[in-house]
Amino acid sequence: MDVAVIGAGLAGLSCARALVAAGLHVEVFDKGRGPGGRVATRRSDFGAFDHGAAALHGLPADLIATYQECLSSVPGGVVAHPRMSSLPRAMEAGVTVHHGTRLTALHRRADKWSLAMENARGTVSADKVALCIPAPQALELLPGGVFAEISKVQMSPIWTLMLAYDGPLDMRSDLLETEIFTAIHQSSRPGRDPVPERWVVHGAQGWSRANVDADPASVEAELLAAFGQVAMGAEITHRALHRWLYGRVRTPAGKACFWTDERAIGAAGDWCLGPNGGHAVESGQALAREILK
Repeated sequence: MDVAVIGAGLAGLSCARALVAAGLHVEVFDKGRGPGGRVATRRSDFGAFDHGAAALHGLPADLIATYQECLSSVPGGVVAHPRMSSLPRAMEAGVTVHHGTRLTALHRRADKWSLAMENARGTVSADKVALCIPAPQALELLPGGVFAEISKVQMSPIWTLMLAYDGPLDMRSDLLETEIFTAIHQSSRPGRDPVPERWVVHGAQGWSRANVDADPASVEAELLAAFGQVAMGAEITHRALHRWLYGRVRTPAGKACFWTDERAIGAAGDWCLGPNGGHAVESGQALAREILK
């Protein structure tokens, strides 16, 4: 292939779509079961939970116009419906994406990249590589000394608790923020099923960093206790915990993307520019422009 894109989040899909539009043979590889990265939705017998990004801010107007059928406006940004993962699923149309495929190693041989995959695909080759994954994961795969400044990027973990109830809670707002958590009412979001009553409780960045390696059971208990002080009127029927190890950008790299013609490899992601969905799209598109040069 001309370009192997690693990561099917907003940055990777934006990069791949621009390259495909230019006529290149591009394939995307992602370790997840579906596209989107942190623009994610967890399905369950108790309904769907947007357990990643709650909303997308700063998306370019042309992207919003292209996918307007699955987007609804919220203060400062947009929400995809009927679930957040609807946007990346729409974006991967027309792009060859391999899900459940983890890249484990990269080797440069002559003028080709050899990519070792952790599943039955084995090894594939490409002229160029675009790493559109979290900064720490990109550093693990990059050859020594390439884009060493990426090590300055800082990202925060986020613990996320998904809760379903047997009836509505007595809450004054669909969004609640405290020093420990941010809680988002799922049942009232645009295009969502109103029942059962569902909430997503994200641990605050500072709290999540302090508890990043804590026992999941203790993390769940502490989030439940904190949210339980304000969530009353119904009993929990379902709960699930997820840890986003690289949940939110704290300190970005300060440039749109990374690229070297000599090695024919680059990196992109929201972590290049900031924490918003628009930063991821901008970075992926910038990397595509560098590749097309």
